[in-house]
Amino acid sequence: MSESVLEPYAKLQDAMRKCLILSLEKHPKIFGNLHQMDEDLMRWSNVMPECLVGQFLTARREFTMATYCAASGMYQQAYSGIRFFLELSFASVYYSLYEFERRQWMMDRIDYSWSKGMDRNDGMLSSKFVEVFQPNLASHAKEFFEKATVTYRHCSQFIHGKASMYKTLPKAVMYSEEVLQDWAKYAQYAGDASLFLLLVRYADLLDGNDQLVDVVEARFGRLLGVRKMIGLADG
Repeated sequence: MSESVLEPYAKLQDAMRKCLILSLEKHPKIFGNLHQMDEDLMRWSNVMPECLVGQFLTARREFTMATYCAASGMYQQAYSGIRFFLELSFASVYYSLYEFERRQWMMDRIDYSWSKGMDRNDGMLSSKFVEVFQPNLASHAKEFFEKATVTYRHCSQFIHGKASMYKTLPKAVMYSEEVLQDWAKYAQYAGDASLFLLLVRYADLLDGNDQLVDVVEARFGRLLGVRKMIGLADG
């Protein structure tokens, strides 16, 4: 392969490497928190029903790749990755409720509908849904519903090429503290919402799993409903 073909890719790789080093040096807390979130997602994947693990692991991989892109200055790709993570992680839980639809989805006969899965009145993270699975958590549903929906909406603007959003991005691969911090906020929202939904759906799997209980306490121990669930507060 000629050097003329390799040169632009080598320059891009060098720009990403410089941005990666700078991002990690300036924001160790951000990336430490995101790494811990990835570990929490892994803990849940270890106890999920086998038929759903593949889809959820794909979602988790997208979260990891989005984080790498954000650290490397590939901000548009990082926003896209977070939206994909949200869609696929929520779809994994949604189809745990509807086996027939899950099989159709796996056969590529139907698409997952974000708007249906996140219907304010009947969808996942509606108080009605949460109350059926974990009544103690119903009062907390709104917080995580809002985190999921605002993140999906924000990230979608970068995917659809909204001019006002693209203007916020650097014109080349380079570090931007403002964009990185904005992305990190929504990545945190997405992870929080996904982990809360997993807790709502699979809280029964906490029994006898001390490591998972520790994950839940560290992530959501501030919530009274969670504290009641894991025995840290009076009923």
